[in-house]
Amino acid sequence: MDHTIPSVQGGDRNCFSSSYCLSKKVSPSKKLQRSVTVSPISENTEEEETDEDATSDFNVLRLDLQLGPNSTVTSLVSQLEKSSIANLLDERIAASLSHVDKLRLRVEDTSSKVLVTGDLNAGKSTFVNALLRREVMPVDQQPCTTAFCEVHDAAENQGVEEVHIISQGVTYDVNNESTFTRASLSELEDIVGENEDHERILKLYLADTRTPSESLLNNGVVDISLIDAPGLNRDSLKTTALFARQEEIDVVVFVVSAENHFTLSAREFLTNASKEKAYLFIVVNKFEQIKNKEKCRRLVLEQIRQLSPRTHENADDLVHFVDSAAALQPYTANPTFDDLESSLRSFVLVKRSKSKLHPVSTYLNNLLGDIELLAGANSIVANAELDQARESLAQVKPVLERMKNGRESLEEGLETLEEEGASSASSSSKATLTQALERVGQGKLGVDKPLIPLPSYPGILGVWDYARDVRKALLASLDAAVALAEDEVRNITSAGVDRIKELGEEHLPVGVERNRRVFMPEAMFSTIRKASKGPTKSRKSLTVVAGGVHGLGIGLAQRSEMLETTFFDLFDVQHQFWLHFSDGESDNASKEDETTAPTVLGLASVGVGALTMVGGQAVGAKGLIEGIIRVTDLFGNETVRKWAAPVLGAVTIGMTAYLILELPASIPKTVGRRIRASVVHLHAEDQISFVDAHTSRISLPWKNVEKRSKLRRRLQRKPSGQWNGLENLEGKSLVFAQDLGVPLTWREFSNSRLLAERISIAEDAINTILPQLDTSNAQFDGIGYWQSGNVFSAMANFDHLAGTTTYETQVINGLNTAFSLYSNFDQYGWWATAAYYGYRAYGDENLLSMAIATWTHVSQYVISTADASSGTQPNKDFPIAGTCFGESMAGGVFWRPTVDDTGINSITTGLSAFLAETTGDTTYTNAAILSAEWIQNLQINADGIVLDTMSLATLRGQLYIAAVAIKSSAWEGSNGIITEGASPTANNDGVGFKAIFIRGLDEVSVRSSDNSALQILIHSYNDVQYNALLELADNGTSYSSSWTGPPQGFTTWGQLAALDVMVTAINTNSP
Repeated sequence: MDHTIPSVQGGDRNCFSSSYCLSKKVSPSKKLQRSVTVSPISENTEEEETDEDATSDFNVLRLDLQLGPNSTVTSLVSQLEKSSIANLLDERIAASLSHVDKLRLRVEDTSSKVLVTGDLNAGKSTFVNALLRREVMPVDQQPCTTAFCEVHDAAENQGVEEVHIISQGVTYDVNNESTFTRASLSELEDIVGENEDHERILKLYLADTRTPSESLLNNGVVDISLIDAPGLNRDSLKTTALFARQEEIDVVVFVVSAENHFTLSAREFLTNASKEKAYLFIVVNKFEQIKNKEKCRRLVLEQIRQLSPRTHENADDLVHFVDSAAALQPYTANPTFDDLESSLRSFVLVKRSKSKLHPVSTYLNNLLGDIELLAGANSIVANAELDQARESLAQVKPVLERMKNGRESLEEGLETLEEEGASSASSSSKATLTQALERVGQGKLGVDKPLIPLPSYPGILGVWDYARDVRKALLASLDAAVALAEDEVRNITSAGVDRIKELGEEHLPVGVERNRRVFMPEAMFSTIRKASKGPTKSRKSLTVVAGGVHGLGIGLAQRSEMLETTFFDLFDVQHQFWLHFSDGESDNASKEDETTAPTVLGLASVGVGALTMVGGQAVGAKGLIEGIIRVTDLFGNETVRKWAAPVLGAVTIGMTAYLILELPASIPKTVGRRIRASVVHLHAEDQISFVDAHTSRISLPWKNVEKRSKLRRRLQRKPSGQWNGLENLEGKSLVFAQDLGVPLTWREFSNSRLLAERISIAEDAINTILPQLDTSNAQFDGIGYWQSGNVFSAMANFDHLAGTTTYETQVINGLNTAFSLYSNFDQYGWWATAAYYGYRAYGDENLLSMAIATWTHVSQYVISTADASSGTQPNKDFPIAGTCFGESMAGGVFWRPTVDDTGINSITTGLSAFLAETTGDTTYTNAAILSAEWIQNLQINADGIVLDTMSLATLRGQLYIAAVAIKSSAWEGSNGIITEGASPTANNDGVGFKAIFIRGLDEVSVRSSDNSALQILIHSYNDVQYNALLELADNGTSYSSSWTGPPQGFTTWGQLAALDVMVTAINTNSP
């Protein structure tokens, strides 16, 4: 039989459990005849409220949810998420399994328990007394039975009639008096009255003197107990207890008052009981007091038909209309009650298949039917989601193909843009600053519209102030030229950003959210730093340029040492000397040298120059010298001696007048030449000129982009065949990485901090550890040699991710020092990895050579496949085991380069992979694969968890497969925070390894662009550590080694462990 599920006109509905609303077909078995049709609420609201067919929903697993008087289960379930419904169903299934266990115990128990229950004042106790033919149970017009009174045959108590009051919290044993308190039957009414506010269980032992053929208790066949239960609707606690108790009952005798029929609580109880017991014994009490008995009979039977159809079908045997009080009257015939008693005796004793076994069969059938219905619903949902996924895939696949086809043109466009931008930024900056320096050297302002104009000449008395003001104006014009160069690069960058956006619009598909980040040109050439305990502040970066001790840079006009005026700003003696007496080449080579001391000859040259100008003739230097030699001959003549004094006076007056008249024009040129010389001349090999320094600084963002572009192109040129081994390894690793979901127990696995703040936090963390650096040996006080290498790795990685060169000098100098002092040291490999990071960040080929040389040295101690087969290693003087746990030892690396060391690990796995990625050499690729396979086969269990006997410290190297260990409980709590390496008093390897672990995960994430689930897992895991450090272990800018807190004092090892977490946060988040 096919059952069609109607579609919903409105929005989507959750298709689970009680809510099925997709147009699909389900074919359940004919035996159960179950339908999964549930019409939409909006279409059948009235029908659902008036008549909910019991076969249209779960019987056992039905979710009992209700919110308000007008809500239905279907309407509520349709508003829940699937995960919420699944949790609710899990609870229902667990309860059902527990009930199945109780059913098994009931079947194995040969005795039968008969529960007598019903609404308040329905006459339950009176009915029990009538069955016993004696007034034992307390009877009153008010509710008087507040305890479960279980009646047994006195033969079970050695023939003694008495009451056992069961002690709370213990298991009753008739042979163990410590589990109960004895009382006489005459005290029963007082006992019940005294315990109205407490739920008690009483065991009554009665002797029935009637023959076994008449007695229910003393039947001679089966041990039977009658349980007189509290009435429904007394209070919620006792009603709930009654619901729970019925699970242990074989037969339910429900007493209903003929005056009230079935109340809401009675309906609820019978509905719940009918899930298991298809047959219920119904006693309609006080029937003789009803005037219109036929109407009462008809209404009650109709209610029974709705609540328990099987009971209604056997109404002659299971439904009885009696007056229990009349049955207690002596010597009075009561045929209706006799029929009831006979039917009950037959139902309990004779038809035990119905009373004892049928409830179990009914419950199991209902449960199996519910499971079949649930499986069918889940199949519908799964097929619908599969169809939806296929439809979505069909829509996006063409878009993906178009994006793949356009990838090459996009990359070419970006590369062209990067190259042109870098070239344009550099050439524009250099041209602007060079022109400005040339103008200043000529005594002109560096820019056309300076902030400070050239001052006017105040006269001879203000010549000193005039020289100082000219110097200030020229320096300010250089500052303006630098600002102009920056503005030009800002415009170039803005144009580049706009072009990138255009490329994005051309290649990104419609509907994909665009990057909402806004480029702010004014933020270029400045850094935002976060104060330790205060608000953010802006700081201009100062560039040290030529001049060495001068420390020239942005803000030249504000530097007091640059504004100092000297005599040589007025009279440039050196310049005049070389102008008149040097040859062309020496003049061009030395005219800028301001450091040579003035000489008497130089001063004389000024006077002679003035003399020749005043005389109206210009003589050559050679002729002038010859004239001076012959001047002594002239002074031998008396006439010459007579005119000597007037001539010398005239010369002096002429020279003085010349100097005074030329000062307004000569001072700007003199000061300009001196300024130009001071910022252009190279005083030391490690200094760069003013133009080159600012050009490098201003074009740095473009150079970093270009450098990364070149590196990317270099990586893309690798032969495609060399990756086959890695792809095979990836396929094998899939077995180890099935569950990539983020555990909900993790603490704060997201991060909303802006990029600028994350960069500032990471920089503060690095600056806090730098004072511990000993530059003489490149080690940091408080941590080991190999751990110091990882500090340099973090510093280089910071510059790489932040796009800066903040720590370039410290990293390169430190690595050079370490490699010169500790060549071939046993843990040299960590410094080689740092050298790789330095090369990646700064492009220094020397660092790459260091890394390659180290790898070459360590590779001599690798166990090759041939070594594993032969059981020998060329550099070891002992035989080796070629296998371990049935796996080859090929790929393992001996830890120390000595002939007798037996420690095997894998300290170059990451280094091999990095070099393979950088150089494209398959030698490194094969080494990385072999080493990674050694780790995978011998260090990780089949379920992806690191061996239980290992700790985080065992994961040496930058392991690409380390991500499988993220969820390991070996080194973290349920909140996801790493707990190893947390000692505040002693350094240990675990401190460094957990930092390397985080860095390695970030490298995995970068290379997992095709596995978004893995990237999300890694980012979330690293964010857990990041937030824990900032919120639980933060002590200003230093961090505790225990990431779970509390904050502790500074330790070098604690700071080391935090560095990589802070640095990788730059890369793993991008708000």
